[in-house]
Amino acid sequence: MNWSTTADLRFASIELVELVELGQPKERRQNDFTCAYAFMTPAILHMIFLYFHKTYRLTQHSRDRCAAFKQIKMKKGTFKLVMLAFLVAFSNFVFGQIENDASLSVNAPTDRPHNIKGEKQLDEYEKLIEPYVRKAKETLPKAKMKFLKGLKKGESFFLTTRIYDKQGNFEQIFVRVTEWNDDEIQGTIANQLNAVKGFKYGQLIKFPESAILDWLITKPNGHEEGNFVGKFLDTLE
Repeated sequence: MNWSTTADLRFASIELVELVELGQPKERRQNDFTCAYAFMTPAILHMIFLYFHKTYRLTQHSRDRCAAFKQIKMKKGTFKLVMLAFLVAFSNFVFGQIENDASLSVNAPTDRPHNIKGEKQLDEYEKLIEPYVRKAKETLPKAKMKFLKGLKKGESFFLTTRIYDKQGNFEQIFVRVTEWNDDEIQGTIANQLNAVKGFKYGQLIKFPESAILDWLITKPNGHEEGNFVGKFLDTLE
């Protein structure tokens, strides 16, 4: 007879009780008991196996959940580190442009002033500096990105442009940049003035990106990047 696991134990137990209650002869009862136990033993062993197998699965499930939880915690920790790095980089990008107040090195080169009189001299001057203005504008996007990302410690960033007074006089000046939003620039006049009226050293001015003639990044050791026009003018007698 083929019994299911739980039925084996239930029906075998009932048969044992019936054998005792019916008062069967000792030999018959002994044989029937032997037969019943023969069926009960596999059923009991199978139930024990199921119990330990279920316990093992629960334990393994708990271990898997614990491992998964640890993995989630590790992922959360990695995510936090990535977010922290992102926030640091983002803050450098946003706030780096206002950190342009480093003092110039005593070894920094100085540009000599040039006086231009009349339209003829102005035309000659424009032709002389044109290749260097073009070079400055070609490299300007890279310089702008350096400024917006944040200058290194001790560096200063300047742009060269021109200012005009009411009399029509103009002067080519350095501007220490404080803000650069899209194509509008704000900064302070960084050199003493000689030709124009109504402006002064340290005055805050605004001008469009299209008015840039040159750019300059000064280093703590006195070296500089850019200043293509300024370096050329310093070679003139």
